[in-house]
Amino acid sequence: MSGAPAITTDHGAFVETVEASWRCASHREFIDAAERARHLSPEARLAIRERALARYSFEAVAPLYERYFTRLYARWGRGWYETRDVDVLAPPPEDSF
Repeated sequence: MSGAPAITTDHGAFVETVEASWRCASHREFIDAAERARHLSPEARLAIRERALARYSFEAVAPLYERYFTRLYARWGRGWYETRDVDVLAPPPEDSF
């Protein structure tokens, strides 16, 4: 969350968390991405940082984890057939992503 882009392969776990322009499939693409990163403007670095904070900061993910663990806890009781948690099982609001 420093303002540096994540440069990674275009395969493996969690590739969807990295913008497509920073995912690479060859050594040449990694070199090109590193060069682009080296020349990012302060404004572009700030935008990268703000995007990361909006998606992955404690403040952004804590409510999602809280909801997840609340849903798990709600499974106690009658398990699958429990109905006391219907409001908890509703999909999260769109603005929580």
